[in-house]
Amino acid sequence: MPSDQTLGQKTYINDIKTRGSLYEWLETNMSRSYREILEEQKLEPDQNLVKTYVVESNISPKFLQYILRGLFSSIRVVPLEDYQLYRIDVEDKEKRLQVHFFLDAKDTRFWRVFTLDKAQDVDNTYNKFVNQIKSRLDKLWLSNKLLEKFLDSSFKDTYLRSISIKHDETPLSTEEEKRENKVSKLRIDGSGELVNDLLKIIEGHDKFQYMVRLTKIGIKLVEKEDRDKFVLEDLYYWGKFTVKGTSFDEHLEFVDNVVHTYRDNLKYIEDSLIDYSSLDWEKKIPLVYEFKKEISDLELFVKAITTPKEPFRIWGLAKQVEKDMYVIIGTDLHNGDSFSLEVTPWWARLYLPKGSCGNTALRLLANIQQSYDAKTYLEVPQYGVEIR
Repeated sequence: MPSDQTLGQKTYINDIKTRGSLYEWLETNMSRSYREILEEQKLEPDQNLVKTYVVESNISPKFLQYILRGLFSSIRVVPLEDYQLYRIDVEDKEKRLQVHFFLDAKDTRFWRVFTLDKAQDVDNTYNKFVNQIKSRLDKLWLSNKLLEKFLDSSFKDTYLRSISIKHDETPLSTEEEKRENKVSKLRIDGSGELVNDLLKIIEGHDKFQYMVRLTKIGIKLVEKEDRDKFVLEDLYYWGKFTVKGTSFDEHLEFVDNVVHTYRDNLKYIEDSLIDYSSLDWEKKIPLVYEFKKEISDLELFVKAITTPKEPFRIWGLAKQVEKDMYVIIGTDLHNGDSFSLEVTPWWARLYLPKGSCGNTALRLLANIQQSYDAKTYLEVPQYGVEIR
């Protein structure tokens, strides 16, 4: 393996042409990051953590150059030697920004994007990519229980390092509540093995149970057959991973495991979408969101989830059809898919036509959990599946 001096953070970045050389470069840097934090308790100024983003895609990478054109001073999508491997070079002269990503699109539905640049720069750039209207790109939207599942993984020796809980009702609050600082918020960051016990205590409290929404988990995964192979993973609910450790293969295996679980949920949803052309009524059963916390201001809730702004990214026209029911005719701004949604204080039914992207349903679930009710779950009636 090349030394740190020959494979530093950006050294020879143009020479990376294959997955093998890319993974070697990333493993060198994640090992270096681990050593520096272990020995110095901090990273050197020129050293950043390895970051992986998973993109849910409904396009071919060959269209990226056109979709992203105009967002920055310049952007280049460079095909590399290996199949479906690309380097994306982004420059924004006004903001003095230069960022490099490596895109692995071998999995056509769930792309992996790798980078070593500064977190703030790459997060902002990545968000611009996926938030383009009708980009047909989206983030992973990991539900509360899906994140919790990886705190106790059976395929590795798993050790809990940290959890982050963030509940923020700003998107569902009135302007008056925002002005008077009356918006309900909860943020907890904890590390060490006892944080799981703390999580259970808070979840059992009547006042806070609807606010306990995991937004990030930190775990250590150790290969059972070789204890020297391990990774320290931080996984965010929107599909970002940061990693330190000794084995990039272990990191890739963890990413694959997350994607596999997510793909299964998405398949249940997309196999159950509404087929309006069918005469079989069993193929016209909507997806159902069950709220455990009753919606007190239905008009405000409906207005909040049909805004083009983050995090919902839905545009819609809402009509009150009964005292306790609204019907929304909406469009997902990520992909242009149309849908209808019935909303009551106790449940909502999503009518998403066959052929649509099921990620719409998972994005709505994840963000209702974070901004209103952490215990909301999505029921897929045709399969008897509940995504929590």
